[in-house]
Amino acid sequence: TVDRYVSSSDASSAYEEAVQRSKAVPGFTPISAPNLGQNAFMATVTRGEETHVGFGALQGEVIVAITLAGYNPTPGTIVKLSSLAREEEAAAKVP
Repeated sequence: TVDRYVSSSDASSAYEEAVQRSKAVPGFTPISAPNLGQNAFMATVTRGEETHVGFGALQGEVIVAITLAGYNPTPGTIVKLSSLAREEEAAAKVP
């Protein structure tokens, strides 16, 4: 998803709230990924047999969020998710 806010302050507040809520989910495990940037994160959550790999980034007035269900956090998945995030940011015309 790409969410555009009225101001960067509003986006920052929403992003911080989303990060805190994500970290509170049982099983939240951050993923180390290259070139994430300061206001971005990638993590996994596994419940039972299913793993979700998620990405979130704040860029000015825009938040980009991506969740893949049923994927393992392999290096290939991480690279593909990072690439998809860059494409979404470009499509949202994030500077």
